[in-house]
Amino acid sequence: AADPKPGELFGCSDLVAAVPSHGLFYFLGDTSGGATLVALNLTTGAEICSKVIGLSEVGYVGIGQTLDYDATKDRLLLSGIDATNKTQHVVYASPADDCGPFTKVGTYGAAGYLPMLHASTLAIDDAGNERLFVSVMQEKGVAALGIVDLTGASEMVVVTEGTPDPDDVLIGLHWDAKAKKLIGIVAADALE
Repeated sequence: AADPKPGELFGCSDLVAAVPSHGLFYFLGDTSGGATLVALNLTTGAEICSKVIGLSEVGYVGIGQTLDYDATKDRLLLSGIDATNKTQHVVYASPADDCGPFTKVGTYGAAGYLPMLHASTLAIDDAGNERLFVSVMQEKGVAALGIVDLTGASEMVVVTEGTPDPDDVLIGLHWDAKAKKLIGIVAADALE
């Protein structure tokens, strides 16, 4: 039997994606090569594959990085600081049945300041619009959302989050498809 203990260290934040259709559980971990995507067998826990990706690490795996599963296109979406241009976030797509290959979807700015926790959610509507929302900070105290149009129909943009207080940080994101609203948890002195 395969050793169910992967050699990669598990990262922080919610950098995981379950893909039951392929029997896989992905996480973004850390190796000596840098940020590494790892797939485990959902039944046995055995490592199926791993691959270093072109995301820069900032202190710990998970800072400034996100991982989402797009069930409509059966792909993984990874975002983080571009390893070759550290002033930009980059978004990669990868088939969900293996650890790559990675295709660059695009880049957007707002990599000047990185809060400890990032969040992301995928929003797909009935019209086929696909947007990836990623929490970022344009600078310390200025929380924002990176909005990535995955169809390529419009430019990737960054908008100020508009939380109640500049020190509030959105640490959780969820797309409510029925209400067509973005829902999140704000962390400051308390959760809101």
